Amino acid sequence: MTQPTDLLDMETIGALQSLQRPGMPSVLGRIVQAFERSGEGLLSSLEAGFSAADAAAVADAAHSLKSGAANAGARSVSEAARKVEAAAREGDLAAAEAAFASICADWPRVLHAFACVLDDGTAARQVG
Repeated sequence: MTQPTDLLDMETIGALQSLQRPGMPSVLGRIVQAFERSGEGLLSSLEAGFSAADAAAVADAAHSLKSGAANAGARSVSEAARKVEAAAREGDLAAAEAAFASICADWPRVLHAFACVLDDGTAARQVG
């Protein structure tokens, strides 16, 4: 079974949690919600780019996803998006699509890992 630490950058998560002020809404929770919303749109943009065989659109969407994932602490998504971006910039949409499949497979597990961290503040739970 996958551990949240396999999917998330716990150093980034810790840094975001350190910004939390007592009595205020969860900083990490707000960042994760924004990442999920923007990520869903970027996944759709990637699918559209692949459907249109538009390497530039794929590279641009992957770049945005890579950055957003890194900022939120979604390491596995960021790393796979980096591969998508690099392959698309080289015009290799087959390789980009293979890396995109990894993002799609990890996406629900990453969101679950974030939920585990938000629930108890640690990454002790396993992700299915």
